Parts: sequence; C-alpha cells; structure tokens
Amino acid sequence: MRHKFVPRRMFKTGRGASGTAFPR
Repeated sequence: MRHKFVPRRMFKTGRGASGTAFPR
C-alpha cells in the first residue's frame, strides 16, 4: 500500500527487488 508514494517505475522495480516492500 506504499505504491501510492512510489512512481510506476519504482513499483515495478520494488516488485522484483523486495516483492512486497518498495524502495523509497
């Protein structure tokens, strides 16, 4: 539910990096 704070680019990257957690 932090995808709202992160752009679509980081959304895809966060998925492969942490899966559930997204980079800030």
